[in-house]
Amino acid sequence: MHASTAGAARMLESERNAIDSPEAGVTVWCSDCGPNGEMQVYNGLAWTNFSGAVAAIYDNILPVITISVGNTMDLAINGSYVNPSATATDNVDGDISDAIVVAGTVDATIIGAYPVTYNVSDASGNAAEEQTLTVNVVAGPETVVIGTQEWTTRNAEHVTYRDGTAIPQVTEQTAWDNLTTGAWCYYNNDSANAETHGKLYNWYAVAGIYDEASLNDDTLRKEFAPEGYHVPTQTEQFTLRDFIGGTLSGYKLKATGNVSDGTGLWSGSQPATNEFGYTALPSGERTNSIFTAMNIAIKFWSSTSDGTNDSMAGKHNLHANNSNYNGGSFPKINGCSVRLIKE
Repeated sequence: MHASTAGAARMLESERNAIDSPEAGVTVWCSDCGPNGEMQVYNGLAWTNFSGAVAAIYDNILPVITISVGNTMDLAINGSYVNPSATATDNVDGDISDAIVVAGTVDATIIGAYPVTYNVSDASGNAAEEQTLTVNVVAGPETVVIGTQEWTTRNAEHVTYRDGTAIPQVTEQTAWDNLTTGAWCYYNNDSANAETHGKLYNWYAVAGIYDEASLNDDTLRKEFAPEGYHVPTQTEQFTLRDFIGGTLSGYKLKATGNVSDGTGLWSGSQPATNEFGYTALPSGERTNSIFTAMNIAIKFWSSTSDGTNDSMAGKHNLHANNSNYNGGSFPKINGCSVRLIKE
């Protein structure tokens, strides 16, 4: 259907919306718009109605709320909780995020599921569809004492920094390769790997670098680990290595069993005794081009940046083809697993 500037056709809103490329100045009588129908004019951008001599944009489109962490998040018991940020966009008013009203209480001292609601309305009174964030207060990570240290026994898998700021998931490879701020992903971008292997993080996430300012000023950085835990320094990783018997004793940290006989996840025939309950799994890594080494190796980030090469950071790794627990440096842009130390 096409309308010109001559005359005012009577039509339903659906018919008005079907007008093909209306010209600025086209007028119609919209019989089901407003409380009793109304005369409307196309201003070149949108249909407007008339209130005396003032034309107001006719707006019945709801704004949209997006919570930065999605609609669920886990919080370790006794952790620190801050409502995650959210954005709200409107077809007429644009960014109305500052008008979002957040309601709900989370008791971080009691395990349970706590709903937190996000609401907003635009200037025309259109209320967005309410978004609910379910905050699951859960038991803290399982840990094991090894020497003087208490380590988590699973790879990290949280998606927010300690203060509730979201760590973004980044799947596209080129975008990942160009990051200088924190991000996470599933191995092979497949969520089915999460239950066993947790998540992979670039080093910027581990360091709490969430924006450009915090990249350049370490006093602005977030805490990656939940309350009561921290990412180990490389020195603390060396302490673990020394306690278990040195570089050649990495097999004592590996989860038992192997792929070939169906008893575990490590490939090859090297020993894996899990003597200390650390339960390291071959969770693979994300390099600057591919996902690789599932069932073959795992690298654990430290919080220590390489003192001679700013693009590198400290890590330790285990490999299916040997019994070593080796330290060294790895590009910060790569994705590795993270274990935490209880404070």
